[in-house]
Amino acid sequence: QIERKVAATNGLSDVIALEREVLESFFPQIVPHFAPRFAAAMYPLFILKELAASIPNGGGKDLVLTITRGLHHNVTTEMNLQLWEVAKKIQDDLPSLKHFTSNNADTLADNYLCD
Repeated sequence: QIERKVAATNGLSDVIALEREVLESFFPQIVPHFAPRFAAAMYPLFILKELAASIPNGGGKDLVLTITRGLHHNVTTEMNLQLWEVAKKIQDDLPSLKHFTSNNADTLADNYLCD
């Protein structure tokens, strides 16, 4: 249904109107499902930070972040591990390494988008 509406847009004003329609219908449906999950995930982290605030020299915040990074299924840690694997593969492949070291980030992004 959305794809049909997108195809029927004619100009910027139609696109903006469609975006507004989608956002206005999206948030009332998603917020009741998302907010409790977000609160359930963030509140324990908040409690941990509060408990760790008493650690001398302000080290409590860093300690909390270090501990949570080590938890199973931490999205950020999983992503970093994937990036590390990609970086190792690039370093082990000389043509890839040359390509990545001889081009700036904009060029690399353009190359990626063109493929």
